[in-house]
Amino acid sequence: MEGLYDTTDVSNPWWKYPVTGDENETDLFGGASAAYNRGALALAALRSTVGDAKFREIEKTWV
Repeated sequence: MEGLYDTTDVSNPWWKYPVTGDENETDLFGGASAAYNRGALALAALRSTVGDAKFREIEKTWV
C-alpha cells in the first residue's frame, strides 16, 4: 500500500475522488478505489507514526 501512496503523484486525479465508496462502481474494490485505498493508507500512516505496539493497542480499543 505504501508503494501506491509513494508513487501516485499529487496531481493524479486519484487524489481528487470524493471518498464516498461509489466513485467508480465498475472498480469499487480495484486498485483505483479511493474509498478503500485511502482508508488503508491512513491506517498505515498511523501505524508508522505510533509504532507497532501502540497501533495494536489502538486496534483493540478503537470500538
